[in-house]
Amino acid sequence: MRKPSKNFAFVALTKIGAFALMVLGAAANPADSCCGGGAGSGGSGGSGGGDGGAGGGGGATCFDYASFEDMTPTVMFKADVLPILRQSCSASTACHGDESPPKGQPYLGPDAMAGSASTMQIAKIFEQNVDVFSSKATTMKIVDRFSPQTSFLMHKIDGTLTCADVKCDVDCGVAMPKDAAILPQAQRDIVRRWIAQGAINN
Repeated sequence: MRKPSKNFAFVALTKIGAFALMVLGAAANPADSCCGGGAGSGGSGGSGGGDGGAGGGGGATCFDYASFEDMTPTVMFKADVLPILRQSCSASTACHGDESPPKGQPYLGPDAMAGSASTMQIAKIFEQNVDVFSSKATTMKIVDRFSPQTSFLMHKIDGTLTCADVKCDVDCGVAMPKDAAILPQAQRDIVRRWIAQGAINN
């Protein structure tokens, strides 16, 4: 059998090395592969929402709150909002599923497959998100009670990170969830109403 040439062996080793570096890089930067310390991907925005490509920052169009009915129906956090957060943003501890997360990746609940969220886990969601200032848009709260239009979380899931209302210190990251279609309008409006109704732990 003919032995492989030295050149062939060199090329093979080079490819293996490049692959190893890629894997190590992903491991060193888990935030790059999650739904975003502040965001995820775009997609087509709903009414008043922005347009953004997958992994993009979203569109410049702000959501139209003037025509949005925010008080009805009543939204319950545990029954309505939490399942959306768990399904979309907590699928991995590299996303928002870590109860003691790195800066910029607040906890949004356990993975949807992990069983019911405990009282302590729900408390951590509120501690890390509600009335807490964003590490990216430092003058804006992640969840600003009664004000979805000034809540950084809503701009993340609406894909409106270049809306004039959002001012990030460096960059806003990308829309949530990262590398996936923007959430359906109905789901985003559930989160929006929950915030407008006071972001209550109910």
